[in-house]
Amino acid sequence: MEYVIYKDFSGTAICRCVNLPKGTICTEKDGMLYHGDHQICLKNSQRAFDYFARNHDGKGVKRGELISTIKETLALVDEHRYERWYRVWNDPACKQFNRGGDYWTWNYAFYNAEIYILEYIKRLVTDENWLGLKEPEPTEEASEDLTEGGLTT
Repeated sequence: MEYVIYKDFSGTAICRCVNLPKGTICTEKDGMLYHGDHQICLKNSQRAFDYFARNHDGKGVKRGELISTIKETLALVDEHRYERWYRVWNDPACKQFNRGGDYWTWNYAFYNAEIYILEYIKRLVTDENWLGLKEPEPTEEASEDLTEGGLTT
């Protein structure tokens, strides 16, 4: 299986200190991620989740960026924090990615999810209309339809 680094990775790997830029292709063998012949980390380690994304479809960088955006958005501490988490906890598409328990922990399947699922989750936690932050602007056509249809007072 092929993995790609979706954000620069600089640090200590199993083999030695490494500095691998975004877009670097790595391979997986027996549960271990490799760059060339050098072992980097286990494929299901937190380090792998934070820097590497499955690249079976050539969209690994995008997959990793979506995962980062979702996690960073949910980590925000603001007045909409609970609304975002409420949506995640109660959405059937998201429930399959929780390891279970009293608090949310993303499981291995989340880090390997298809792009369309990750895009859905990203919209779920970032869409301002879903969060009730702003009302949609009525278009001129919609306003005209309402007045022509006799819905005005």
